[in-house]
Amino acid sequence: MRVCFFTGVAPIGHLAYDVAVSRHSEHEWREVVLDTAEKQRVFEAERHEPELIISFLNPYVVPVRYLTAAGGRAFNVHPSSPAYPGNDPLHFAAYDGCFTAGATLHLMRDTVDCGPICDVWERPVDSAEGIVRLRELSLHMSVGILLHNLDAILDGSIEPNGRTWTAANRHTRADFIEKCRIDPGIEAAELARRLRAFYHPGYRNRPFVEVHGRRFVYDGPEVGP
Repeated sequence: MRVCFFTGVAPIGHLAYDVAVSRHSEHEWREVVLDTAEKQRVFEAERHEPELIISFLNPYVVPVRYLTAAGGRAFNVHPSSPAYPGNDPLHFAAYDGCFTAGATLHLMRDTVDCGPICDVWERPVDSAEGIVRLRELSLHMSVGILLHNLDAILDGSIEPNGRTWTAANRHTRADFIEKCRIDPGIEAAELARRLRAFYHPGYRNRPFVEVHGRRFVYDGPEVGP
């Protein structure tokens, strides 16, 4: 069986791929990292027809034609509970005061994070441990939920478990950037809340303020509860 494993550049994605392949080397695996527009163009020009798709911490929105080629056998691992679908879920969860690490395995549909849910792992995290620990644990749980269900994914026996997404908590990348945009007149309590939830050292976007056309980016320290 031809399996396309879509992931990103993070080492944990490569780890999950390597373990999956070592456990089921009887299949024809391909790791696909499409983190640039050029890579996406080249891949899409090749007109692949995967029989199974696994999307793991993957920034690339898989076109519907690939989902169709896989006959509905396309699975995504969302690094959060289904209470927070969409982009940057853990940051919005932390902003709401919900410090629950999680991972959700679900079938892929033509809209992001809306397909039937097959498995959910969740674990409370002390808010004092902050967003860094919340993300770290959720990534580890993402590997766990994939490997735990891998046999059932590959043999076609996995089924939806009845859990549903909380659509009201769905956010986009634009929503995240807007929360990172700090107005100089922001109240102290709201500033502390945003820094606690949206500041992560080394993350691709961090809280910032714009003054006379110049952007000043917050770079620590982390803000506790």
